[in-house]
Amino acid sequence: MQHEDTHTWELDLDPHLTRVRLLGTVYDPGADDLVLRWGFGDGTAMEVGHAAAGLPTRWVSEVYHTFPLGDFSVEFRATDDDGGTGADEMPVHAGEDAFVVGNLRPRLFLADLMEVQEDQEVLFVADALDADGEVGSFRWDFRDGEVAETEEAFHAFTQAGTYHVLLTVTDDEGEATVDSIEVRVSNPAPEPAIATEGTAVEDAVLEFSAVGTEDNPSDLASLRYYWTFGDGSVAPGPEVTHRYARAGPYTVTLYVQDDNGASAEASVDVVVENLPPVAGLEGPVEILVEDPALFVSTSSDTPTDAAFLELLWALPDEGEGEGSRLLHTFFEPGVFDVELTATDDNDEVDGATVEVEVLNRAPVAHIPFSTLHVYAHGGTVSLRGFGFDTLLDEASLVFGWDLGDDTLVEGAEVTHTYAASGVYEIAFGVMDAHGALGLDHAEILVVLDADGDGLPDLYETAVLGTDPTNPDTDGDGVWDSVEILLLETHPLVPPEG
Repeated sequence: MQHEDTHTWELDLDPHLTRVRLLGTVYDPGADDLVLRWGFGDGTAMEVGHAAAGLPTRWVSEVYHTFPLGDFSVEFRATDDDGGTGADEMPVHAGEDAFVVGNLRPRLFLADLMEVQEDQEVLFVADALDADGEVGSFRWDFRDGEVAETEEAFHAFTQAGTYHVLLTVTDDEGEATVDSIEVRVSNPAPEPAIATEGTAVEDAVLEFSAVGTEDNPSDLASLRYYWTFGDGSVAPGPEVTHRYARAGPYTVTLYVQDDNGASAEASVDVVVENLPPVAGLEGPVEILVEDPALFVSTSSDTPTDAAFLELLWALPDEGEGEGSRLLHTFFEPGVFDVELTATDDNDEVDGATVEVEVLNRAPVAHIPFSTLHVYAHGGTVSLRGFGFDTLLDEASLVFGWDLGDDTLVEGAEVTHTYAASGVYEIAFGVMDAHGALGLDHAEILVVLDADGDGLPDLYETAVLGTDPTNPDTDGDGVWDSVEILLLETHPLVPPEG
């Protein structure tokens, strides 16, 4: 890179002489061959050549010149073999009584280029020289709205770009020199970071955070975040949550972009596990034979898998079913296990069992009357009872009667002769093969009329005193019942004559 030549003035002047000694200094960082030219402002000039010294060198050029009366501008210019040039001027006044030299502006020595990153704090140093006085003030204009008025200034640029930073140096005579340095500010891409929290199982909430992402301080607040979860879902923002409906491996990718458009990405692998189903069921633990029993599944799974849960029922009597509800009828007494198997769409299985005691149902006995009135010549009655039971037990039912007069008879249909009138409490029993008994009760009112004369035996013996076995007790040829009911004669007194 070509560096501008720099130089300073030194003056040794006797005001009583018209001949002036001039000193010029040159510094060439490039260590090039130099041509030094003096222009005295009065139409005359001179050149001096210097060969390269092989390293940066400060050269001193000394010349003498006699000025006519007047005002002149003396220029000292240095040109290297790359065409680079640097110059300085000095005003002079040659009078009859004095030779006056004007004020020299301060000189600046700034680098040509500086390359930094956003928010990188950089020290700017004003390398200035005033050959004939003092530097009075410094002013840095960083071209981003910020300024500093110190010889050294720390500054950080918050936006990428190219800035031509201006330095204005003013000496104690008010003369100012302005120079600039090109500052190229680059924007580093953000560095994404992913943090996760939560258990990676189906339908569980997982938290993803990008708060550990690094970037320049001035870019952090404006970073934009975009997530992809590997299952077709996306979300914006630095902190997000996500639920995976299906088990399996997924790659979560975080994309981060700053306000300059620079972006970067980071990924993390997530393996989502399947939660197996939990089988459960509710139903009766005790029920009668041939009563329908309702069993209901209380099985559970993750919300996504619950819709695909396969429920299979198994019963000890070779019954089976599927679905969330099972209605089943047991036809034999005993203790049975009802089993439910729950299988999710990942073939994970769980089972549950309930023990059911099926109780024998007692048979039902039925007498088709509650009170039976029997008016009989010989006191004989025919009875028929009915028994009801489950289908399996009906064929094995055993029937029996207690006829109320210490007579026990087996069978559903019986015939019995009561020896005396009276009220008899009877019972009809039905017994199944398991020993369960069903009973029904009724009442029989027996009225005997041994001689068939229409007068109950009890009435004849207790009230009339007639013979219950002889329809014509007094032998008058008229039945006792006719005498009592129609003729109103006494059945014990035969008619005269």
